[in-house]
Amino acid sequence: MNNSSNGMAPNFKSQIEATKAIANPQVALADISVDNPLDAGATKINITSSVNTDGTFDVYTSDNGCGMTIERLMSAMKFGSSQKDNQREDTFGCKGVGMNLGSTYLAKESLQIFTKTKDCEKINYGIFDISKLHKTPLSNKWNVLYDFDQVELEKVEDSIVRNHLMHVDSGTVIILKNIDKKKCGSTKNKFDKKMLDPKRGLGFIFRHVLQERDIELFYNSRKIQSTGFGFDIKDNWQDKVFFTDQYNDGWIHDKVSIIGHGE
Repeated sequence: MNNSSNGMAPNFKSQIEATKAIANPQVALADISVDNPLDAGATKINITSSVNTDGTFDVYTSDNGCGMTIERLMSAMKFGSSQKDNQREDTFGCKGVGMNLGSTYLAKESLQIFTKTKDCEKINYGIFDISKLHKTPLSNKWNVLYDFDQVELEKVEDSIVRNHLMHVDSGTVIILKNIDKKKCGSTKNKFDKKMLDPKRGLGFIFRHVLQERDIELFYNSRKIQSTGFGFDIKDNWQDKVFFTDQYNDGWIHDKVSIIGHGE
């Protein structure tokens, strides 16, 4: 977004208010930390929550996807833009939250992204300053919230970021700084429980993806498995229909015939 268009842009408060439409922190994190890596072709995604000395906690997401050039990173992070290629049939983005809005919901300080492609000689870096957004809600000068740079890998100060990008040909690390405890859980443990909840957590949100795609998803080193209705049934054709037993007391109360499988 150019500064010349600031007069037409909504103010920061509009984004703060829009976060009220997000159902829960699981949905917000799913969009940022899983949908985006899947769209980048990642086959392994690691999400880690990390406590700071002051009692706040952050969330790191690392993946082995294709990474982003500096131009694509700027497009992905900036207000009103999207990194997704809408022509691709396998593009995910199923939560409809978006990186900007999701990070505003989850974090109080910033969204930081470190990324590299196979052709990058340097690490591409971007930051979205969420704390400044909250301090000046009536401003609409969105460009002041962002900063981008390219740095040598050995100059990346964060050891989690440096160690991950050192061991992949391409990939990305996303950092959500200072998770909002009022929205997401008063402690790291409570936040972790939300993400691992079998009925509303990441295993439930991505239950079909984890079954159907060659993807490994980890949360604090724990491998996430599909959870939810239907996953105790072995027949693939029953995968998306819930029965408490074979026919009764589920979403569909009558006997169901499946073409090709008989009655």
